[in-house]
Amino acid sequence: MSIYFLILVFFLTFAEIFSIMDGKTVSVVMCTYNGAKYIREQLDSIISQTYPLHEIIIQDDCSTDETVAIVKEYAQRNPAIKLYVNERNLGYNKNFKDAATKTTGAFVAIADQDDIWFPEKIEKQFIAERSALLKQSRHAHLKSLEQLSLLPDSIYSS
Repeated sequence: MSIYFLILVFFLTFAEIFSIMDGKTVSVVMCTYNGAKYIREQLDSIISQTYPLHEIIIQDDCSTDETVAIVKEYAQRNPAIKLYVNERNLGYNKNFKDAATKTTGAFVAIADQDDIWFPEKIEKQFIAERSALLKQSRHAHLKSLEQLSLLPDSIYSS
């Protein structure tokens, strides 16, 4: 086998990996509960991401403060924001699991209500993911990124 063949295979694999990820959509999932104190800063940091976001799913777990009103205000200005309000309190883990089932993006980013993201967070995660996939491709063939389970049920046992 020639070195040129190996180089060609390497670059084809490299190109395949980048084509798998290019144009993939990202859904952000954020669950809230009485987070009015920090929610504006977190929403501002999510909205200002350098990588375009497909949707921002926000699921409130029966807040008693102004959290829902603040999110509604943001949703009026940003159509990517989709607000869901639980009829009964689900708790942290079940709320995130339920919210994640509402996503339609190829990738899911989890956000806490009191985090503040750097503007390049999602973009840098994609770069890191591409690098990791490139390294993995030398050892195994991935048919599709959609085969990866991003949110296994086992991490949500209460």
